[in-house]
Amino acid sequence: MSASTSPKLLAVETSDAYSSVALWHGDELYVRESTVHNDHAEVLTSMIEAVLTEAGLALRDLSAIGISQGPGSYTGLRIGYATVKGLCFASGVPLIAVPTLAALAAAIEREAKLTPEENYCCVPMIDARRMEVYTQTFMPGIQALSVAYPCILDNDLPQRPPNRHAYYAGSGAAKAKAVLPSEDWTFVDYPIVRAKDLLGILEARYWDQLFEDIAYTEPLYVKDFEATPSRRTPLCGSCSEHTDSGTK
Repeated sequence: MSASTSPKLLAVETSDAYSSVALWHGDELYVRESTVHNDHAEVLTSMIEAVLTEAGLALRDLSAIGISQGPGSYTGLRIGYATVKGLCFASGVPLIAVPTLAALAAAIEREAKLTPEENYCCVPMIDARRMEVYTQTFMPGIQALSVAYPCILDNDLPQRPPNRHAYYAGSGAAKAKAVLPSEDWTFVDYPIVRAKDLLGILEARYWDQLFEDIAYTEPLYVKDFEATPSRRTPLCGSCSEHTDSGTK
């Protein structure tokens, strides 16, 4: 496919601790990745502008914008969705949601050099704090065997089909090494999903015209948002009326 006929696709990833964007057109790939923890709001717009400028494109020239759907950071997902929905609404460019765990599973297959003939499954894991992860099981070729779900590693192991060796990676994978038996599970050192990992699924969904309704599309949170009590000292002793509430 020539560059003139290939789609111009922008991928935006904010589900994890570090923002990244990737613009793909033909054989050309333009990437910006943040190195600062949880700076989505500060850098996302400027990174998008940077890859567009480098590629010599305007926003309206894009064929579609893909957003990492989640699960992941509540705050990161909200910022990513708000930014991309605003860009798509203003430009008329269609929006495509890319399941984050599926993109991470594709990265596992690539990094571990797995082939469809092998008897394996991929189990990407995104950190959900403490000993909990968001996870999902994929058969070869990124065929989902389960839906995305939260798993508390102290209580249970992620789903693995019998007689299938599992490969796992992601921001929640390092803490899983302590509980997963190595004879059945192989750790892949790929800690976070990046915008460039979204591009394969983004292109497939573009050709299938799996576009989102900009007004109604929302991130995939998997579980409800939970507020956590603030550790700040109340302004007037134990008076709950003046106690700040924090968020997870």
